[in-house]
Amino acid sequence: MITFMTDENNDFVTLPNGNLAMARDIDAVAQEAKHFAASARNEMIHAYNQGIPFLREAFSKQPNLAQIEAALRRRILETPDVTAILSMDTAMEGETLRYTATLKTTYGTVIING
Repeated sequence: MITFMTDENNDFVTLPNGNLAMARDIDAVAQEAKHFAASARNEMIHAYNQGIPFLREAFSKQPNLAQIEAALRRRILETPDVTAILSMDTAMEGETLRYTATLKTTYGTVIING
């Protein structure tokens, strides 16, 4: 897999010569899995029913972590070259949803945080 590299603010990374930096193989899969996990349901006009139901679940008075984790698992497994989720931990820290997932990919195992 190859994709454009993004930084922690989801901005494209440029090289000193002005070209866009690229992420490859396991780094690209990890980056794409984070992007897939960050997509909110109803935000993508061509995939309206995909994404995480953040508004319904994560931002409710009583967040249901089991439903959020299930949605994260489904969405991350849609990432190209992700073959399995070996482990996932979700938690609410104040008003912030955090997750750590260990993914099995066609390139090896990678841990992502979001």
